[in-house]
Amino acid sequence: INDGFKPDLVTYNTLLSLYANTGNIQAGKHIHYLIQKQQLLTYTNCKDFDFTVSCLIKLYASCGDIRTARQVFDNSLQLKGFMFDISVYNTMISCYAWHGCGYEALELFQNICNNGDILPNKSTFASILNACSHALLPDKALECIKMMHDQFGIIPDVMHHTCVTDALGRAGRLAEAEAYIQTMTDRNEITWMSFLGACRLHGDLERGKKAAEQIFLLWPEKTSSYVLLGNLYASKGLFLERDSIRKAMEGSGLKKIPGMSWIYIDGRVHKFVVADETHPDSVRINEKIKELYECIKLAGFKPITSFVLKNVKEDMLEKELCGHSEKLAIAFGFLKTGMDLKSEEIVVYKNLRVCGDCHEATKWISKVTGRIIKVRDSRRWHHFQGGQCSCCDSW
Repeated sequence: INDGFKPDLVTYNTLLSLYANTGNIQAGKHIHYLIQKQQLLTYTNCKDFDFTVSCLIKLYASCGDIRTARQVFDNSLQLKGFMFDISVYNTMISCYAWHGCGYEALELFQNICNNGDILPNKSTFASILNACSHALLPDKALECIKMMHDQFGIIPDVMHHTCVTDALGRAGRLAEAEAYIQTMTDRNEITWMSFLGACRLHGDLERGKKAAEQIFLLWPEKTSSYVLLGNLYASKGLFLERDSIRKAMEGSGLKKIPGMSWIYIDGRVHKFVVADETHPDSVRINEKIKELYECIKLAGFKPITSFVLKNVKEDMLEKELCGHSEKLAIAFGFLKTGMDLKSEEIVVYKNLRVCGDCHEATKWISKVTGRIIKVRDSRRWHHFQGGQCSCCDSW
């Protein structure tokens, strides 16, 4: 650009996708500014218009700003004369799903159904079913998959049926979810992983063991299934069984994927791993974690030590939990932005599913500090505010 080269939308779309994946909102906003400066989105008939709008929606949603994502959708829709390709609607619905905004997703889905110029496709239904699952709307999921076939003549595949199973399971309707799986002509490892996650969430050990057996057959190298089953055993106080799961995983030559979290401060990324002491501010970060932990324990928080899968002495369990990467990133966020209620939101990204203790601790931190904390894990966005999480503890 400094040499006079003017990138086109293809180049910008690539960068937008990159910054969306990494959560670099400042760099992404700069690309958005350059697109507007070059007036590239004024040519509404160009083939890249809809794709660029989708990339912009994903950028903001991927960085925790679902409101701006919707503003981009609405402004671009008006600019193009209310004639988006279905793919843009799918993107917006999937982003709503990611953030747990089920009713907003359903409203947009209904707009599609009422519009005679565009028709939903398989991706649309996958997105809306996922939204129903994340928002704990199992009955809506059942309605949608019925509508898929009866009203639009689209045959649901294993992905759609798995979303329904997930919706039923998250809502605690495990018997229905299990029965639904049995009606599926095709089921895969994702189906059983979804069901195992629901069993872990609601503490159903027997069904969880059955699901794990299927996963071990279909997907023996999937380490997260061992972790979920181990956590399920630990939640029941069955620590010997938990340890046997860990040993079985190690005996198979499998290693748990290391957790990593990152946060952007003043446009610079700061990465953390478990018990990380390599950061230049590690001493102050650990002090801030201790400070926050003492505050939330005084307020009523109790560490959930069952989420420590490996063998650790009782007096070291809490220290082990304090070293989790997302806690380090959150503590660093407070360290750099202060404790002022008017300070900016703390936004953290994690490569794995957030653990139960970190999730509970973050709820309490948001309560005692009055700050909004957003965490993007491998499954969804978590918006913590006032001691509550947008996922309703069903992630």
